[in-house]
Amino acid sequence: MPNLKKILSLFSFMMICVCATPSMAEPFTVTLSANGQSRTYTYTSVDDAVNSVSNRSLRELLPSYTSTSPATAQFDLRGLPATVTYPTSGTTLVLNVPSIGLTRTFTGATRDASEDQLEDFFKGQEGTDALKQILQELASSTPLDPVAGNPNSLLSRMGDADFARGTDAREGFSASAYQNRNDVGFGVDTGWFSNDVADQQVTTATFSYARHMSDHNASFLFDMPLTYIDSDGAEAYSISTGFGLRLPVNSQWALTPMVRVGALGSPDLGAAAIIYSGNLVSDFRVPLSKNNEFQLGNMVGYAKTDGVTIGNYDINYDLGNVRLKNGIALNHHFETTPIIGKVYFNDSRFMGDNLYNEYYEEIGASIIRPFGKDNSAELGASYLFADNYDGIRLNLNVHF
Repeated sequence: MPNLKKILSLFSFMMICVCATPSMAEPFTVTLSANGQSRTYTYTSVDDAVNSVSNRSLRELLPSYTSTSPATAQFDLRGLPATVTYPTSGTTLVLNVPSIGLTRTFTGATRDASEDQLEDFFKGQEGTDALKQILQELASSTPLDPVAGNPNSLLSRMGDADFARGTDAREGFSASAYQNRNDVGFGVDTGWFSNDVADQQVTTATFSYARHMSDHNASFLFDMPLTYIDSDGAEAYSISTGFGLRLPVNSQWALTPMVRVGALGSPDLGAAAIIYSGNLVSDFRVPLSKNNEFQLGNMVGYAKTDGVTIGNYDINYDLGNVRLKNGIALNHHFETTPIIGKVYFNDSRFMGDNLYNEYYEEIGASIIRPFGKDNSAELGASYLFADNYDGIRLNLNVHF
């Protein structure tokens, strides 16, 4: 197996090179100003960033500040500009988000009490309508929202998972030696991505299962991806479960309706959501020769976010989007070794509520190596790119 060993060596080398990529700034930046003095601090947590305008924190972070000083904090909330001010010597605190014309005033018995009210606002305890405006603006104008708006958000990854299941080379026709059988799989993919706000490392572990129903020549599909996102120290976690039914139309064409529900939480980024989606995936194969096959994949569907109430958090993005994904691939059987190779190009687009990346593309390649009758391993790499957002993914999948 010399070819496979060379490929694994190259895979390891790529992992080392990418992991050595330097990190960018943390996702939250605050510039504090009072009595002619300014200082800038960065944070990985929205709570820590908001806490910087408490009376106690201001005294520690800005030596010129006193408890009656007018003060200003210029925030960069993972790409969204905002301003928090104590405009007078009193306790009133004013939040201003210019891009959406939002101004909110908080007045407590002390400045610390006013800051507590601001913190409660970002948790949704002061009402969800104004916070919803901020969340939707984050999804539409910044590249770092973990719920929606970029290729690694939960909204995007749920659709990508459905498309991958519906166009899996192992579920195909002439290019697959594994159709018409039950299948258990486990996969891991890791990616490194850059944007205007922070570097991200994204890792997903996926369990999958396919059961062939011989009486109907169809296959029941199930998968469960679990994803971890590290955005320069700010962490987000998500999980989704997908159910589908692969229905062959003829010897070259299959349709797969998929339904999926996902959940995400990130106390660091102040984000949480439940998402429901439904997609219809078309997989069309055309044999080009004995060893080559052209593959056309198409998907259309809809995804809707729902609110989440956890502890002190009450968050609702209230987003709804139509998803289109189209891809082409060439599958090749190598004659000198039992390996199936694949190169592909995918295009994803969204319609509906505004998102930061309303389209993105991915180009990649993979190899599938059978081991015995029912087992196989797949190794792949891809480059994903969009406006002000790009990165690479490496993946390894095993089936038995």
